[in-house]
Amino acid sequence: MNIPTITIKSVTLATCVFWLIILTENQGGNSDFFVLFLLSLIPISICCFFTILFTIVPFFWFENKELDGKQIFKRYFPYYSIICFALSFYFSFAAKFNIYSIAFSSSAFITTQQAWVWLSKNTRV
Repeated sequence: MNIPTITIKSVTLATCVFWLIILTENQGGNSDFFVLFLLSLIPISICCFFTILFTIVPFFWFENKELDGKQIFKRYFPYYSIICFALSFYFSFAAKFNIYSIAFSSSAFITTQQAWVWLSKNTRV
């Protein structure tokens, strides 16, 4: 399991989703866009790394001896997905559907779902 590679893929995906949502709302453009884009990589990277490390990877570490990646995916992914969707929706709802909360929760949801796919394909501990 190559966690740094999966983290880099996840950071790229989360950044693209986050900024696509933000840019569709702010069509006028911002002169400081490049600076904000670069600064956003820091919290997005930290969130992606710790989310993958603490919420997804333990399923593969603790079950890896008995099940392969596809079996772990089939057993745990549906429950993880339901809980992640509920938390993302609640976060957006609690923030009164602010564009930044929607962008954050959407990028987090999409990224965690895709990280499961990447991890289930590359299960080698």
